[in-house]
Amino acid sequence: MAVGTATLGPIKVQEQDAYGNPTTTAETVNLASSSSGTIEFATTSGGASVASISIPVGSSSANIYYGDTKAGTPTITVSGALASGTQVETITAGVASKVSITPAPSVTKKNPKTTVTLSLQLQDQFGNSATSSSGTTLGMSTASVNGFFGATLGSWWVQHDQCDICHWRGDSDDLLWRQ
Repeated sequence: MAVGTATLGPIKVQEQDAYGNPTTTAETVNLASSSSGTIEFATTSGGASVASISIPVGSSSANIYYGDTKAGTPTITVSGALASGTQVETITAGVASKVSITPAPSVTKKNPKTTVTLSLQLQDQFGNSATSSSGTTLGMSTASVNGFFGATLGSWWVQHDQCDICHWRGDSDDLLWRQ
């Protein structure tokens, strides 16, 4: 799940010879991620951020923890004196905590019957598209005396100045707004 601190793991980093056998020489391993989000690596869950780790002589591995604010499938790369290694992680959106409306609401006075399609999207604290398994109820309002909201899925409700109940399950449904 998308997190702002390195708590995902542990992920085992192991040094190996050309045949895949663990080796026990001292190694410094650099850590990187292909994510476009804010990333963090640590040697303990929630610990201080690090860009590399040391595998001490006599040991063949070390654990790291990963944090990433962007939902997706980033590739983690470890590199150093030995051949680089990669692993794909799956980062899912966190709990829905806000609603994004696109396009941004605006005032239009050119045409008294302007129709604007608004898309509502549940998002986690980092702006990733999130879902709600229990459904989400929103109250929406407009300052327009003649404005109303209605669903584009064929069922309409009309009420001047306010839509008391806008309800959907899952990712998002479009709502239609008229002035």
